[in-house]
Amino acid sequence: MTTLKSEVNRKRKLCLNYLTEKTFNSLKKHKVQRNRVKKTRTFPKLFYNYMRQRTRNNDPIPLLKTDDVVELCKENGKATHPSHFFQPFFTLEATLTADNYSVHAAPTIDSMVITEVIVLQELLKLKEIKSPGPDVIPANLLNKLAVKLVENLCLLLGTSLAAGRLLPDWKTV
Repeated sequence: MTTLKSEVNRKRKLCLNYLTEKTFNSLKKHKVQRNRVKKTRTFPKLFYNYMRQRTRNNDPIPLLKTDDVVELCKENGKATHPSHFFQPFFTLEATLTADNYSVHAAPTIDSMVITEVIVLQELLKLKEIKSPGPDVIPANLLNKLAVKLVENLCLLLGTSLAAGRLLPDWKTV
């Protein structure tokens, strides 16, 4: 069985031959060859033979040259070389002095208050058609039990906000 590459090249030659001669025989030969190339869709072995032949000796990462015109052929060298090139662009940090930075100017969340009304509104806003979150609790269950969950959720969120983190014993709160 011939390779796909030779079949495709033969099809191209027959197509050019038909375009120059414009005869019935050249058209017939071209169509036969075209159909043979189309068979690669139904016979993938032809295609994979072609791909294996084309990529047999190719390295997936081509050789890279450094500024000193040294070719990098080892995988580790190829992986680290681009980071040396892009390093000046991504590691430039602005100098931060005490004059242009104030701790008091940072926004705080001390004034934020979580009420039962807000929590209830958010629970009722959940859409049932959306997929559940990481806790895998369906939204329709949260909607149905919203009135019963509001008090405990409000307490949990309020204490977590005051502490600045989720409490380790949040399941018992």
